[in-house]
Amino acid sequence: MQRKFSVKLFITLLLLAYLGYKIDWAETKEVVSNIHLLPFICSYLVLLLCFIPLALRLRILLKPTVLQFGLKRLVEVQFISRFYSLLLPSGIGISVARWFTVTKNKVGRRVFVVVTLIERMMLTLTLVLCAGIPLFFVKDEATQTFRSSALPVLLFLIAACILFFSVFLSPWVYKKFSSFMRWVESKLSSELVVKALRIYEDCSLYLDRRELLPKAFMVHILYLGLSFVQFYLIFVALGLNMPFITILWISMMVRLLLILPLSLGGVGMRETGFAWLLTLYGIAPEKGVFVGGMISVQFFLNVGLGAILNVFVKRDSYKV
Repeated sequence: MQRKFSVKLFITLLLLAYLGYKIDWAETKEVVSNIHLLPFICSYLVLLLCFIPLALRLRILLKPTVLQFGLKRLVEVQFISRFYSLLLPSGIGISVARWFTVTKNKVGRRVFVVVTLIERMMLTLTLVLCAGIPLFFVKDEATQTFRSSALPVLLFLIAACILFFSVFLSPWVYKKFSSFMRWVESKLSSELVVKALRIYEDCSLYLDRRELLPKAFMVHILYLGLSFVQFYLIFVALGLNMPFITILWISMMVRLLLILPLSLGGVGMRETGFAWLLTLYGIAPEKGVFVGGMISVQFFLNVGLGAILNVFVKRDSYKV
């Protein structure tokens, strides 16, 4: 565990050092002096609103499980998990922290993994569509070159998401999947691995409650829409007057990159991703770094709120 943390820390520091070496600090000062605070503040307020549909989506998906919580508690969980995920890798950090916060490593551990997988695949599918579809409407040569290299990966992810959700929506597919998993179990000698693989048994909870997945997906779309508004206002704060569709595919592509657990809290990857993609449009990498940097600042603000909320929640639990 310590070795994995050291690797993530090394990658984070390496990315930050690379950015510090490559950017023009004189240009950076100019970018800072031209930042508009009002759009940045509005962007953060929108980000705070995102926690409501996130909690509502989780509440819907938890309905068939033993884990039942009110909406207020699940909003608290979203903030507190940001605090606990501070030193965990992007992509899985928040999910791991939320898993521990909700289950306390006791009740409903396995079924919550299934819920988390559903959420992650929903996110992956919508990010791929939001990043991939706009790419087909972009005409410039640089972006078309990027599209040709990204298209196979995007198509693979879409196919993987469709296959994943078919397990929950089709009894026939679930039956075949269960048979395959039992065959895999018969070939394994590790009892621990077998127990981990048996999360597929909890997938059956949604075969009788299939209507929950479309409901959760609609709430997820609301969350993603608010998330895009957050990103869009960051671009406005930096005076980046780019077409709506361009900001959409760039911001969603960076979010897709953050699914990879390569850095702590996504710091470094976020800034590198925006700097790289914005250079396709002839925009100085310094502005891309600041787009990612301002989003990272908002992440750390939520970490602070999560820490404060965690103190109050623990204090109230001690009183009880």
